[in-house]
Amino acid sequence: MIRRDRLRMLMSTHRVTQRALAAELGISAQTIGKILIGAPVDMRKLPIIARMFRVSQEYLLGETDDPSISAMEAAIDKEEWAILDLYRQLAPSGRLAVAEIMRTMAQAGKTGMSRLQERAAEPFTGPGIRHGLTTRYGAQG
Repeated sequence: MIRRDRLRMLMSTHRVTQRALAAELGISAQTIGKILIGAPVDMRKLPIIARMFRVSQEYLLGETDDPSISAMEAAIDKEEWAILDLYRQLAPSGRLAVAEIMRTMAQAGKTGMSRLQERAAEPFTGPGIRHGLTTRYGAQG
């Protein structure tokens, strides 16, 4: 659970209102008020709060007294965090699918995009497909 005293202090130091924090997190200002008096926080919001105040997640949780973000967290830009946040919302099967897509794309990047583009240009010849068009829709082969 997030240390409410630390959250309160960070909000004060950065002059962030409950309403502004709520808007950033996509929740109501009333929910922020409840968090500040001890209600639990949706842990998916923790990375957003940490980035907003430029502190580590561990600091917000009270696991360390050092508010510094780790080198890894500092190296990740806003777009990468957005991708990571989306990834964390996926079911395990979705995560596996994304990992496989990323592996394929990374490998294509290493060997050159030309082969991937060649494969994309080849017509699909699976069941019901002739010359890249579905026979169901009256395509001529």
